[in-house]
Amino acid sequence: MQLWILMIACRRATPVPVSPPEEDPSAQWAAVLKRVVSSNGVDYVGLAKERDILDQYVAWVADNGPQQNRRKNKRWPRKYRSNREISHFVNAYNAWVLYSVLEHSPISSVQDVDSGIWTRPNVGFFFGQRFKVDGEHISLHHLEQERLLADYTEPLIHVMLNCASKGCPPLQFWEYKTMNRDARRALKTFIASEHGARKINGEWQLSELFQWYEKDFIDWSDAQNLCEYLTPFAAGELRVFLNEPRCELQFFAYDWQLNSLNASANSPLDSKSVKD
Repeated sequence: MQLWILMIACRRATPVPVSPPEEDPSAQWAAVLKRVVSSNGVDYVGLAKERDILDQYVAWVADNGPQQNRRKNKRWPRKYRSNREISHFVNAYNAWVLYSVLEHSPISSVQDVDSGIWTRPNVGFFFGQRFKVDGEHISLHHLEQERLLADYTEPLIHVMLNCASKGCPPLQFWEYKTMNRDARRALKTFIASEHGARKINGEWQLSELFQWYEKDFIDWSDAQNLCEYLTPFAAGELRVFLNEPRCELQFFAYDWQLNSLNASANSPLDSKSVKD
């Protein structure tokens, strides 16, 4: 028990950079993402130039969300309520990921980030840091596993979260009214890209992401297996392959390189000097 308490205590709480704004800055943050994100990655230098909006947004999600709304007696309307909650947590997760990349720059991968005793690849970034979301300081791992997957059992959440790596599905801002349609479209786009599926030595292979979360894709849908789940999202030869009665899947390694569009992923991103 004492060791577990020590491990929890060693997680580093990331300070909220500014006071929460009075008005929801989601529209401004969504506009920033459209400017700095493409299908090939993130322009982190461009993002650093608009750091003030990112700071405002993470401060907003820090003190707003389903729990805080209940305390303030401002429950979201029943229609779209689960979509509002999912999109809020997903957008908060993705924004804090980007914030952390800027804070730890220069890095070539999120695997480079250590936090206290958390020095194993990915553990420092996703487990060793805590970010404030909906009034609670929580790690990215627990935000994903406990606030999203455990509560909503929606497999498409796996293509909505972005881990600042080339192997991730593309980053975007999630609007709750169009979330279901956009998430299905995102999976189609991902599986059609080289990061989602590719032919290797003449054989189709899928991203390791699908292997990690295969149980979720199957248990939280009507599909009997992963091939059946993915078939409607695939096209061409890949769809034919997935639709085969004896579809046997192979997986290629996830690409943890930083999803940077800039000339060098190791370039320092001094957002303060850029803003000034």
